[in-house]
Amino acid sequence: MPRELFPTIITASRATDIPAYYGEWFVNRLRAGYCHWVNPFNREVSRVTFDKTRAIVFWTKNAIPFSDKLSSVDASGKGYYFTYSVNDYVSENWEPNLPSLSARIENFCSLSERLGTDRVIWRFDPLILADNLNVDSLLERIERIGARIHRYTRKLIVSFVDIAAYKKVQRNLKTNTDGIREFTDAETTKMLSGIGRLADNWCIKAATCSEHGDYTQYGIEPASCVDGLLLRKLYPEDKELLEYLSPPRAKNLFTGEYNDVNRVMKDSGQRLNCGCVVSKDIGYYDSCPAGCSYCYANSTPTKITNNVAKHNPAAECLVPSANF
Repeated sequence: MPRELFPTIITASRATDIPAYYGEWFVNRLRAGYCHWVNPFNREVSRVTFDKTRAIVFWTKNAIPFSDKLSSVDASGKGYYFTYSVNDYVSENWEPNLPSLSARIENFCSLSERLGTDRVIWRFDPLILADNLNVDSLLERIERIGARIHRYTRKLIVSFVDIAAYKKVQRNLKTNTDGIREFTDAETTKMLSGIGRLADNWCIKAATCSEHGDYTQYGIEPASCVDGLLLRKLYPEDKELLEYLSPPRAKNLFTGEYNDVNRVMKDSGQRLNCGCVVSKDIGYYDSCPAGCSYCYANSTPTKITNNVAKHNPAAECLVPSANF
C-alpha cells in the first residue's frame, strides 16, 4: 500500500502545467478526494489525500483550458489562487506551444475579474538574455505586458534563468542557437532596478523568486510563491488553514518575548532562498507539452510524448505508473 499524505496546501504544479493540460484529471481527483503521486527520485508512490487540504496554489502559463473547471474547484470549498507566467519570448520561439501573447493576456485579465486581483499573481519567469535580447529590450517587453495587466494583479514575481544548476536546462539549451545566457551581476542590478521602477509606477509589488541578493533598495522583496501571508489575507475565517500557518511561537530566551505573529513554515524541500511555505506538489516531471526551451522540469521530447500518451483523465496518477 502506498504511503498516505494529508497536506494542508497542495501545489498544482511546479512539475507540469496542470491548468493548461490536465484540468480534467485534476477536477476528477478533487472530486474523488485523493490522487497518487510518484516521487521522481526514488519512484516511491504516495497517496495524497485531500481531506485536510485547505488551499491550492495553481502554477500556469495558460489557464484558458481551465476556465470551465473553476466552478468545480469552487464547489470543493478549498481556497486557491494562481501564479500565472505571462512572458514575451514570442520572437525567439522559446515557448512554442503556448497560445498567442494577446490570448494569454486576455485570459489573465478575465481570470482576475472573476477571482480578484489578489488571487492572480503575474510571473515573468524566467528572465533570460541572449545574443539578440539585452536588458533594455527585455524591460520593454515587461513594460508592454504590464501596461495591459497591472490593473488586474497586485504583484509581479520574477526569477532569473539558472542554467548552471539544472542539467535538464543545459541539455534542452544545447539545441537552442540563440545564445541564451545568464545575467551578469551588473545586468541583474540594471534589470531589477528597472522592474522596481515599473512596479512602482503601476502601484504593484515586485518580488524575486529564490534569489540570494538583497534588492530592497529597488523596491524588490523576496517572493513567497506559496505565500502564507497571502493565504491568511484571502481566507481569514478558515481556522484550520490559519492554525496550519501559525506553528507554535518560539520564546526569545533573552527578552522573554515571542516571535512575530506572522510566522510561517519555510518549505525545507525547496531551494535555500525559496520563501514558500510547506506544501505538497502533485505534478509529474516530463509531462508538460508546452515545449519551453529553458524548462527544468522536462528532459527529452520522447519522454514527454510517452508520458502524455499514457495520461488518462480518469486515472489516479497524472501519468499512470508501473509502480502501482
